[in-house]
Amino acid sequence: MLRSINSRFYTIAVVLVLIFGFGYTSLAYYLRDQRQSAVVMEETVFTEREIRSLYDLFHEIRFWERAILFQRHPEADKQFGANILQMRKRLLELYNKQIDLSIKGKLKLVSDSLLQYETYFNKIVQSKTEQRLYRTRMDTSYRSLASFVLRTDEAILLKPLFNLTHFLISYRIDRLESEYQALNVVIASLGNRITETNLMDNRVKGYLKSFRDLLDNDYALEREIRLINDRFNEISTQLAVLFKEISQESESLLKNKFQQVQVNRERFIQFFFFSTVISIIVLLMILNLISKKIIRPIRSVSGAMRAVKSGNIQARSEIFGNTKNEIVQFGLSFNDMLDTLEKNTQQLMDYQNELEKRVSELAFREKELEKHRNHLEELIEERTFELTTAVEKLQEEIVQRQNAEQELQKNREDLETIIKKRTADLSKTNQDLEMEIAGRKKAERERQRLTIQLQRAEKMEALGTLAGGVAHDLNNILSGIVSYPELLLLQLDDDSPIKKPILTIKESGQKAATVVQDLLTLARRGVAITNVVNLNNIITEYLQSPEHKSLKSFYTNTTVDTDLDSSLLNIVGSSVHLLKTVMNLITNAAESMPDGGVISIATENRYIDRPVRGYDDVEEGDYAVLRISDTGIGISTENLSRIFEPFYTKKVMGRSGTGLGMAVVWGTVKDHRGYIDVASRVGRGTTFTLYFPATRKKLAKGESLCETPIQ
Repeated sequence: MLRSINSRFYTIAVVLVLIFGFGYTSLAYYLRDQRQSAVVMEETVFTEREIRSLYDLFHEIRFWERAILFQRHPEADKQFGANILQMRKRLLELYNKQIDLSIKGKLKLVSDSLLQYETYFNKIVQSKTEQRLYRTRMDTSYRSLASFVLRTDEAILLKPLFNLTHFLISYRIDRLESEYQALNVVIASLGNRITETNLMDNRVKGYLKSFRDLLDNDYALEREIRLINDRFNEISTQLAVLFKEISQESESLLKNKFQQVQVNRERFIQFFFFSTVISIIVLLMILNLISKKIIRPIRSVSGAMRAVKSGNIQARSEIFGNTKNEIVQFGLSFNDMLDTLEKNTQQLMDYQNELEKRVSELAFREKELEKHRNHLEELIEERTFELTTAVEKLQEEIVQRQNAEQELQKNREDLETIIKKRTADLSKTNQDLEMEIAGRKKAERERQRLTIQLQRAEKMEALGTLAGGVAHDLNNILSGIVSYPELLLLQLDDDSPIKKPILTIKESGQKAATVVQDLLTLARRGVAITNVVNLNNIITEYLQSPEHKSLKSFYTNTTVDTDLDSSLLNIVGSSVHLLKTVMNLITNAAESMPDGGVISIATENRYIDRPVRGYDDVEEGDYAVLRISDTGIGISTENLSRIFEPFYTKKVMGRSGTGLGMAVVWGTVKDHRGYIDVASRVGRGTTFTLYFPATRKKLAKGESLCETPIQ
């Protein structure tokens, strides 16, 4: 065992590693323990300081508490709340740190007690506020009662009033039960004296009853405040005791941890001393073993090597020991090598003699080879001339082939250039063809769109002409239906039995006249005047009108938002028809939101520098734009193209519309040389955008809010 160099080396290495590892582990364990102890001590010191700081903060809270209760400082409420929040925050931070579990438990008790403290304090503040209210009301009742007694000039009532005043002042100071009972007796006595003087009435009874009830409530509230205050003081005392216990426990924990650190340090010093002595002894033993088993044999082999180097081939190393030892084997092998070297030296000398004989024979044979070499050189010269001629011919053929390849490469490049040019021409032709096809498709789509607009305009024109003819005839018929009931009403008494039917006829005629007016507007006969108007004024007038208020009463869940441009340009048109247009659009928006929603009304100035393609084409120019949108059910695509047709509606005819509202909007916009655009998504809502040509003319002073005639 341990006879080989490898085994001894690994054993020594393992022993050294164990020694150093054990020492390093011990040192690391001690340092870790010291660090942990330092952290604990630091946390304990921090906890103790924080507890003292919290205790001081609690005293400050008590100070502001008294200031609030006795109203000594205007900022007392703010300071009290800020200190409470700060104390909660610092308690939470302290609780989340790595501290002793018992301290954590007491901190939890402190937090709970602080919550109770704040709760009882709020109750006391609320009770004090109620008590001050009762006192104020009691003073009012007392002054009313005293004023009554003094106005009566009854001397018999002055003594009870004086007693009432005396005991009331004493009660306000001490709030004792005896004073409370005395006040009740005095109040009863005053009531009896007033009854004896026959001055008792309901008003005086009310004064006495109010004063007695307020006194009872005040005394009951005072007892409640005292009970809460006692509990409040108990919690304050409990908090002070908890802070003191936590501080004492922190000091005790710090003292114990310091003693433990001292004990661990003394133990480590003793352990380090003994481990150092043992390590030195083991190291000396290892050095002795290395000197005896390794260094001495190596020195013997080294001496033999120096002797051989000086020329003494017969020198040998003197090594004794176990033959399994690598050093002994090395010495024996070195001796064997010297024996072999000596034997080989003798053989080399024999070989040298034999070699000299062979050299003589080789000199003779070299002369023979010289003759054959001369003949061989002549043959080589002839063969070299033949090869040179063949190489020149081959080079000429290579040059010819290179010229042919260059010509072929040039032709290939010319062909590629022609192909690229032809490909570019074809690509350009293809692009021109694609652009022409795209232009034709675009022109076809534009033609179809214009055709649809033309058909829509012709349809609206035809329907408008028809509606105008019907409206003209109906207008002549309705003139009598509307005017004659007015003449009949002038001749009837208020209690006439036929007055109500005639009023019904008149109202029906007026409604029919409104429908006829819509038909005339649709037929473009209704715009009789062209005035300078402003859309903002028209919108404002409608929002303040009875019609809008009636609409809001039906749709209570609908709100209207306005965003009107204060610098909106004026337009030329009829305020009556524009007001009708705004009303129809807002009414339709409200009816599209049965569950409520938002109607947005906005105006703005817009300059169109290029035609805008939409539901209607908007040409270039300055426009005053009106936009009305809702968040209703929206309009489907198949219905969107027909919404401006007269009598086309999805509503129940006669209940919520006549089907002329949107047709009137269309006719009014066209009469004003304007444009209309519609955007709608089912379930998202609809937006109507109306473009009216703007004018730079101003509203004349002294005219109506909505319109000013053109000069």
